[in-house]
Amino acid sequence: MKKINWPRVWQQRRGLNYLLLPLAWLYALINTIHRGLYGCRWRSRYQSPRPVVVVGNIHAGGAGKTPLVIGLGRLLKDNQIQVAVISRGYGGDYRRQCAAHLVQTTDEATWVGDEAWLIHHRLQCPVIVGQTRQAAIELALKKHPEIQVFLSDDGLQHYRLLPDLTVCVIPYPDGLGNGWRLPAGPLREAPSRLKSMDFVVSNGGASERYHYQLAENGWMHLTTGQRKYPDEFSANAEQNLAIAGIANPQKFFDRVTAQGIMAKTQSLPDHVDYRHITLPADKTLLMTEKDWVKLRPAPYPDAWFLSVSAVLSEALAADFLRAVQALMPKAAENFAKNTPVMDSKDEANQTNQTNHDTN
Repeated sequence: MKKINWPRVWQQRRGLNYLLLPLAWLYALINTIHRGLYGCRWRSRYQSPRPVVVVGNIHAGGAGKTPLVIGLGRLLKDNQIQVAVISRGYGGDYRRQCAAHLVQTTDEATWVGDEAWLIHHRLQCPVIVGQTRQAAIELALKKHPEIQVFLSDDGLQHYRLLPDLTVCVIPYPDGLGNGWRLPAGPLREAPSRLKSMDFVVSNGGASERYHYQLAENGWMHLTTGQRKYPDEFSANAEQNLAIAGIANPQKFFDRVTAQGIMAKTQSLPDHVDYRHITLPADKTLLMTEKDWVKLRPAPYPDAWFLSVSAVLSEALAADFLRAVQALMPKAAENFAKNTPVMDSKDEANQTNQTNHDTN
C-alpha cells in the first residue's frame, strides 16, 4: 500500500481533503471548546514568576522550532540575559520517574528527549524537561533562581500557561498549506490565531521581515568531531545512506542533494528510538544533528551529521531583543518579591552558622 504524502496532500483542496473535512470541523470544534474553557476562566491558568517566551507553531509536523529556540537563546545570552529553556522532553524516559528534570551533561537523549539534549548541548544554559510547563518552571527556579526569562520549546497550544511573548514559526515554502484544519489540512489552529502572535517568523522566506535561515556549519563525525567536506564523500550513491528521523526528512535529503552528495535515503519516524534500529555498519551514514544526538554512543565508524545554526534576520534579532528587555522589570520585581529579606537577627545567626561551619 502506497504511503500518503501528507505535506503534499495538505497543499491542495481535492477529493481526499474534502472527504476529511467533517473530521477537520470536529477537530476545530474541540480545539475551540478547549481554548474557550481557559478564555472564560473555567479552567485556571498558570502565570510564571519570570517572563515566558513561547516558541511554537500552528502547523502540524516540524516547523524548525528547535534551531530558532537555540538562535534566540544565544541572542539573549550574548546580551547578558539569564535564560533557561523549558521543554516537554518528547520521548524522554524521565517521565517514568519524575515530573520534571534538570538536563545534565551526563544525560542521554533517550532520558530527556533529543531536542532538549541538543538545546542543552548547544546553548550550555539551564534546560528543564517537565510533564507540565509549570513543573519545569518551578524546578528551574528552585535550582536556578537567577533565571530572568524562559524560552518554551513549543507550547502555543498549551493554553494553561500564560505567555509573555509568543513566537510562531511558519514553515517555508509550504506556509499554511490549504488553510484547513487537521486532518484535511496541516493546521492545528485557525490562521486567524496568527493575529495574536507577537512574532510570526518564516523559517526560510528571506522576503519576510521576521525570518531566519539555516546556515550549514559542515559535516561532523559522529564520535570524533572530525570535519568533512561534501566533495570528500564517495561519488557512489550505493555507498552513502542518508537517514532522517525528523518530522520532514525530505528537507534534509534535499540539503544533501544540493551539496552534490549522491546517496540513498531512509526516512524514519520523528523522535525515533535508535536503540531498536539497526543500521548498516559498512555504509557511510549521513544524518541530521537530531539523529546524531540519539546515535552518539553507537559505534558506527563512518557516520556524519550536518551541523546547522539559525541566522536571525536583523529585524527579528533587534525587535525580539527589545521586547524581551522590556520584560526585565517583571523579572527583577518577582525576583525581589521571592527572595527572602533577612533582618539583623537572621543575618547574625547566618554569620554565626558560617563561622561554626568553617571552624
